[in-house]
Amino acid sequence: MYVIMPCFNTEKEIHDLTEMAVESIRNAGNVKLIIVDNGSTYAVKALKNLADIYIRNETNLGYPKAVNQGLKKAKSKVICIANNDIRVPKGIFDLEKELLKHHKIGSLHFKMINYDQPFEFGNELFATGKERWCTSSFFFIKRQAIPKDGYDENFGMGGYDDWDFWKRVRDNGWQTAYTNVSAYQHFGSWTLSKVAESQKSVKNREYFKKKHGKYAEDIWAELYPEQMSANYLEGFE
Repeated sequence: MYVIMPCFNTEKEIHDLTEMAVESIRNAGNVKLIIVDNGSTYAVKALKNLADIYIRNETNLGYPKAVNQGLKKAKSKVICIANNDIRVPKGIFDLEKELLKHHKIGSLHFKMINYDQPFEFGNELFATGKERWCTSSFFFIKRQAIPKDGYDENFGMGGYDDWDFWKRVRDNGWQTAYTNVSAYQHFGSWTLSKVAESQKSVKNREYFKKKHGKYAEDIWAELYPEQMSANYLEGFE
């Protein structure tokens, strides 16, 4: 499996998180790691050395562009997309085989836990009824389930690109699946926190509405009213 990891490393702490993410991924299974360096300014040579395939952008072109660049290099039937502030347990990539068994399921998402929380696993291989919580910090997706144009690069930086991506995946007839037999630790939206406030959310939220006719939150509220009022981690145990 190919793993795509966009990075924007501007200081030691985020580079250290990246190194721990890569170490956990290497220990978890036999994968090819594509690092898309989105204009990092700290330890660039060290970052390059972590990758099997390294793509360098001189400036931060945004998460959607970075993922799409990685997708052009990924050759596997199932692709993993991972943030660089996550850690995963051994064996998580074995679940690729389970995903491939189900023709209607396009992506597999995992229980997300806090970075300092120990891994604890359940026995719910595939769960439904959590469609809003399509966690995007670490997931598997079949190549054939990826929309033709991948992530919409018009979102640039600032969010809502994932809301748009998963809406289009589902509009194309694919189902999303969830499991708690494995999990991943997530530090938090570190890279997004480094983006200037003026570049965040508002512009992208309006673009989403222009594209789909309604705000993302309104669409999800119509489709998943109970989940919109629930805590993010409820039901993931």
